[in-house]
Amino acid sequence: MAMKYLELDNGKLRVSNIVLGCMRINNLDEVGVEKHVRTAMEAGINLFDHADIY
Repeated sequence: MAMKYLELDNGKLRVSNIVLGCMRINNLDEVGVEKHVRTAMEAGINLFDHADIY
């Protein structure tokens, strides 16, 4: 299944419909973080949420 994207700002910005939440990513070691982010990017995710609280 192909990643779907949403175009913003009259097509100047294209973001994936799926967002990777990174609030707890600091619980991983460097290798784990790299694997986590690389897997997301390979799936087409290009939007990462770095909020530390909701």
